[in-house]
Amino acid sequence: MKKLLLSFTAFVLGINVLNAQTQDQKLSVGLHAGVVNYNGELNRIWLNTDKAYRAQFGISAAYNLNSFWNLAFDASKGSIGYHVPEMGGFRADLTQGNLQLRFKINNGRMLKEDCRFQPYVFGGFGFAMFKAKDDDSSKLVVEGTDFTKNIGLGFTVKVTQNIGLNFNTLYTTLSSDRRDHQSLAFNDQYLINSVGVVYNFGKPKDTDGDGVTDANDKCPETPAGVQVDKNGCPLDSDKDGVADFQDECPEVAGTKETKGCPDADKDGVADKDDQCPEEAGTAATNGCPDKDEDGVADKDDKCPDVKGTKAMKGCPDADGDGVAEFEDNCPDEAGTKANKGCPEKVEPPVNPISEKLEKLGKIDAQFQSSEYALRKRYKDHLDQIASEMSADPAVKVTLSGYADSKGDKAFNMPLSQKRAEAVKAYLVKKGISEDRITVLFFGEENPKGPSNTAEGLAMNRRVEFKFTK
Repeated sequence: MKKLLLSFTAFVLGINVLNAQTQDQKLSVGLHAGVVNYNGELNRIWLNTDKAYRAQFGISAAYNLNSFWNLAFDASKGSIGYHVPEMGGFRADLTQGNLQLRFKINNGRMLKEDCRFQPYVFGGFGFAMFKAKDDDSSKLVVEGTDFTKNIGLGFTVKVTQNIGLNFNTLYTTLSSDRRDHQSLAFNDQYLINSVGVVYNFGKPKDTDGDGVTDANDKCPETPAGVQVDKNGCPLDSDKDGVADFQDECPEVAGTKETKGCPDADKDGVADKDDQCPEEAGTAATNGCPDKDEDGVADKDDKCPDVKGTKAMKGCPDADGDGVAEFEDNCPDEAGTKANKGCPEKVEPPVNPISEKLEKLGKIDAQFQSSEYALRKRYKDHLDQIASEMSADPAVKVTLSGYADSKGDKAFNMPLSQKRAEAVKAYLVKKGISEDRITVLFFGEENPKGPSNTAEGLAMNRRVEFKFTK
C-alpha cells in the first residue's frame, strides 16, 4: 500500500515541460524532473517504488501548430533499474529524446484554449541510450541504443499567462528486449512520471484590451472602457440582449428596437417616451394612435376622423386661409381669422382717381426707334396729366418704360429707362414733385403689339401710366 501511495504521489506531482501554447504564444521551453519505473522480465509491477535511484531530469521545447496540435521535443538523462537481492541488482544510465505530437483538449471546442486547466494526450517516437554504471548493480545491463515508441497524457495548470505547472505520464516501449539481460516474451518498457516548470514566450493578444484574450473572447471588438463578463462580452444586467453601455434602461428588460427599454404596447416607442404607453401608436405622434394618419395624435386632434394639418390641430383647411373648416363660416372662400374665415369687405375709396385722369392714363407715350426724346405730339397729353395731378396732390403716378425687340437686351433695358426718365423730367418741369413719380423700366418685356409689324413695334416703344392714391 505504501508503494502504491508513493507512486501515485509521484504521478500527481509530475509535471512535463509543455504548457499549452496558443496562436499568440507559439513557443515554450521548460525544465522537468521525474521518476522512472522499469517494466520487464525482472519486474512486472508498473508503480514500483523499490530503491530511489531512478530519477530523471531534462529540458523540453514545444511549438504550437494550431489550436488542436503541438509539436514537442524533450531530452532527459537519469537512471533506470530494478533491485534484485539475489543477483546484486540492475541499474543503468538512461539518456533519451522524444519527438511528440500532442492533441490539446483545450482547443476552443472541448475546453477554452486559454483556460487554466489544460489537459492533453500525445504520441511519438524517439531513442533511448543505456550505459552501465561503474558498480556491481549494473552487471546485468546490456549497453546500447534503442528506438522508442511512446504515448502518454498530462495536464497543465496555468500560474500566469506565461508560466505553467504541468503533470505528465510517459509510457515508452523499446525496439529490443535485452537491456536487462533478459529476453523472454516482450520488449522492455518503462514509465516516467514527471514534474516541471514551463515558460511560454509571447503575450496573448487582447485586441479590445478588456482583459480577456482573443482566443477566449466571444466579443473581441468591445469598445474601450466597457465592463465585460468572463467571455469578454459587454455586461447585460437585465439579460435583454442589449449591452448595458447601449441600454437606456439597463435594469429593466426591453427590446433592441427601443434601445433596451420596455415597450408595453409594442408600437416601437419605449414606454419612457410613450405618451400613450398602453395604446399602440406611431413614433411621429409619440406613441399615441392617429386614426386619420395626419400626424396629429387622436387625443390632440379636433377632427380625429378627417385628415387635417398640424397647424389646424388635425382639421382640414380647404381654402388655406388659416381657419379650420369647422370654424370657417366661408370654407370655400379664403378669408381672415378676424372675420371667421370670410373675406373682409372692401369699401370703395372716398376720393377716387378722376375720370379724366383715368382716361389720360390709358394713352401711352410712344417713341421713335432707338430714341428716348419726347415727341411733340405727346407734350400736350403730358400737360393735361400735370394739370390733373396738380389739382389733386394725393395722386401719384408710376411710369413704366419699354422698348421694342430690335437690338439686344443690353441696349433695350437702359433705353426703356431713359424713356421713362424723359417723361418724368417733363412732369417735374410742369411742377409735379419728384416724390410723386415712380420710374420702372422693363426693356422689351411685356410687348403690346406683334414684333413682326411696324405698327406692333411702334406700340412697344412706349411709356405707360398708372395712377394711385
